[in-house]
Amino acid sequence: MALSDPKSGVGAHAASHGVRLALAAVLLIAGLTTSRAQQPPLDGPIAGQVAAAPDARNFEGWLLYPTLRLSSSYSNNLLQSPTAPISAISFGVSPSLVAEWTNGIHKTTLYANADSETYPTQNELNGFNRQAGIAQSYEALSDLTFRIQGDYSHQTLSNPLSSGIPGALTTPTAQPLPSGSAQPPNGQPGQTGQPGQTGQTVGGIPALSTGTATNVVNPLDQFTATASVDKIFNRGILQFSSSIARTEYQTTQITPDFTVATFSGHGAVWLSPLFYVYSDGVTANRSDSNAYRATAGIGTGPPESIFHSSIYFGHQGSTQDGFGSAGGEVYGGTLSYDPTFEWSIRAAVDETVNNSSQTAPSTIALSLPIPAPLLISESTGTRITASTLQSSYRLSPLWATSARVAYTRVNYIDSTRVDNAWVADAYLSYDIWQNMTLTWDYQYSAVTSNVPFASAYRNFISMGALYRF
Repeated sequence: MALSDPKSGVGAHAASHGVRLALAAVLLIAGLTTSRAQQPPLDGPIAGQVAAAPDARNFEGWLLYPTLRLSSSYSNNLLQSPTAPISAISFGVSPSLVAEWTNGIHKTTLYANADSETYPTQNELNGFNRQAGIAQSYEALSDLTFRIQGDYSHQTLSNPLSSGIPGALTTPTAQPLPSGSAQPPNGQPGQTGQPGQTGQTVGGIPALSTGTATNVVNPLDQFTATASVDKIFNRGILQFSSSIARTEYQTTQITPDFTVATFSGHGAVWLSPLFYVYSDGVTANRSDSNAYRATAGIGTGPPESIFHSSIYFGHQGSTQDGFGSAGGEVYGGTLSYDPTFEWSIRAAVDETVNNSSQTAPSTIALSLPIPAPLLISESTGTRITASTLQSSYRLSPLWATSARVAYTRVNYIDSTRVDNAWVADAYLSYDIWQNMTLTWDYQYSAVTSNVPFASAYRNFISMGALYRF
C-alpha cells in the first residue's frame, strides 16, 4: 500500500508525511523501539534507595567495578559472507571499568571499556573497539527521574546498511549473570558490537545484509547524547527519551556519514490484577529520510505469576525525500514461563509488513524487534516473520547455561524470492573462583535463499575468562 506518490508533488508528499507523524504521535503515548510489554509497577518506589554493591571497590565514595576478560574464538565464516567465507581464529583482551557515585537522589556513572581483537592469519580484521561515556540521573521525586547521557564508541566492522531506528543507548553497569556472578559492563560474554547502531548484532554474529555487501572493515566513530524522563504512578509508568547520534566512517564511499535524531516513549498501566495495557513508539529522523515504529498491546501475568504473556499490533514506515515511502502493519506476541527460580523460558514472534513504493534503493535497514543474521533495506517490499525461543537454567551455584533458537522468514512482495535465517546459540559459564568466571559459547547461523549468491552459513566458537578485581 503506497502512502505517497513521488509524482504527485510536494503538497501530497508533505501531507502524507504529516499523516505518518500523526500516527506515530498517537501511538507514542509510550515507546521504545521494541514491542517489549514492560509491566507497569504495582506500587510507587521508596525515596532515596541506594542499590547494594557487594562486589564493588569503594574509593572516596565512588563504587568501582573493574573487570578484565581474556578470550579466544574460531569461525569458519567470520563475516557471514555468501561468496567469500573467511576462516579465522582470534584472541581478545577486554578491560572494563564502571564507576558509580550516588546519594540516593543524584547518581553519576562513568564507564569505559575496550575490546582488542587479534586475528593471526587475517591481520586486516584486527580491531580495537572501545566505548566511554558519562550518565547522570536526578530523582526529583520518589516517582520522577531525569537522566542525561553522553557516549562515544568506536567499531571496526560495519555494514553498508545502517539501522533506520537506532537502538536505545544503555548505561553499562555491573549486573549478575545467571550463576550470580557479575556480568562484564560492556555486555554478555561473546557479544560484540552494539545492536541497532550500524546494523544488528546477534550475540557476536555480524548481520548479513541481503542483496548488498556483507560486513566490511570500515571503522566508524559514533557520538551520542540522550535525555530521558521516567514517571511512575501507583499502577502505571510513562517513559520518554530523546537522542541525537552522529556516525562518522573512515571510508565514506562505502557508507556516508549521517546524523539521526530519535524520540521514543513507553507507557503501561494495570487495568485489573490480571491485565495491563501498554504502548511503544519511536520515530527517527535523518536529513533526507525518517522512520517510525509504533505499537500498542495488552499483557497479563502479575509479578508473582510464573506465566506472563502479551500481544501487540501497530504500524511501521519510512520515507526517502523525493523517492516515496514504505510501511505496513506489525503485530506479534511474547510468552514467558518461570517454573522455578533457576529456570526461565522466553518465546516471542513478530510479523512486520513493508509495502514499498520507494523508487530508489535505500541504504537504511528495517528495524526489527527480534534480531536476525540479516538486514533488509527499507526500500524493499517484504513480509518478515521472526520468532525466537530462549531458556536459561542455573545448574548449580557455580554452573549456569542458556540456549536460544531464532528463525526469520522473509517473503519478498511481488517476487518469488524467499529467504530463511536461523540462529542457534548455547552458552555455559562456571564460577571457578568467587571473582573469576569461565565461559564457553557456540553459535550457528544460516541464511538460505532461492536466489543465487545469497545463502551463507556460519559456525562460531568462543571461550573466555572474566576476572573481577
